[in-house]
Amino acid sequence: GIQRLQVYSGQELIRAERLRGSTLSQQARCIDLGRQLDERRMQAQELRAQVDALEQQASLQPPGAGRGKSPEGHWARRRKDLERALDDARRLAVEEQAELRNR
Repeated sequence: GIQRLQVYSGQELIRAERLRGSTLSQQARCIDLGRQLDERRMQAQELRAQVDALEQQASLQPPGAGRGKSPEGHWARRRKDLERALDDARRLAVEEQAELRNR
């Protein structure tokens, strides 16, 4: 009787330690994901600032100002590229937030 209780108690201690280790591992993963999310948010903010700066710069320059090619076309392409990068960063941030919530 007593010996069986001691064995059972030992098994429960082992199970508790495994759960504690698993919890610590999940906490570390959540911290890593949180850092990645912060980095993605910063990237998204930087891209938005670049788009805003380019829009402002384009609005201050007269059409065809010393370029030979249409500046509107250049800025439209550049804006689309930056917006695509911004959308990618936002999508990744949303995916990482969802992964954090699922942990």
